[in-house]
Amino acid sequence: WRVVGFLEGGRGRIKCLFEVVEKRDKQTLLEIIKRKIVIGSIIISDCWKAYDCLESEGYRHLTVNHRENFKDPETGAQTNSIEGTWQKIKHGVHFPKFGIK
Repeated sequence: WRVVGFLEGGRGRIKCLFEVVEKRDKQTLLEIIKRKIVIGSIIISDCWKAYDCLESEGYRHLTVNHRENFKDPETGAQTNSIEGTWQKIKHGVHFPKFGIK
């Protein structure tokens, strides 16, 4: 993938942010996160290694291990909203490998 995305909010109103990236490494993602997300915010993500630094950068970081479940049984953290948003976006973007335009 070459796009990073974030959702903010919950009940009633959700804001979306998507940004094209050249790399999906820790440095690139952290730069975007620091620029777009207020320190102290709760960030819920999958277990991508590049996100491991978020706690030390001042964010509260909850993870979901999709190999085990889709909602963390201890924290209740889930990424269903962003996953559903990705599905909708993919239908409007051309991905020849997957036959999607």
